[in-house]
Amino acid sequence: MKDQLVIPANACFGNENCSMILIAWRLRAIARRTAELLARAGHSLRLMTRTPQFAPKLPGSETVRGDFAEPATLTDAFAGTSAALIVSASGEPGERARLHRNAFEAAARAHLEHVVYLSLQEPLQTRSTRSPATTI
Repeated sequence: MKDQLVIPANACFGNENCSMILIAWRLRAIARRTAELLARAGHSLRLMTRTPQFAPKLPGSETVRGDFAEPATLTDAFAGTSAALIVSASGEPGERARLHRNAFEAAARAHLEHVVYLSLQEPLQTRSTRSPATTI
């Protein structure tokens, strides 16, 4: 079942008045693939990125500029959405927490019903430096 995401196009995560799903990322492959699968399923999407000119052009989607480091850009980006996928920002652990807090606060102000958050994988080490004892 590779590359299959089964969410009916009329599913709004329990919100009958939902209009869009926000996907916020910093050029992460998982966010891009999720957006492609949701668009294919017929969902309305808002793709939020710091560099909208590089966002994919997907059916039923719009692209907005938003930056976790600039909270003022998040208010409009999250407005009118019912759910969001937030892919972890990069940076030092304390800085990442501040950036993510900005995103979560914007989601709360917009009254989103669902937020899916994906954290960094192996944030403190790379695959090339991990020891065999930490291999999963």
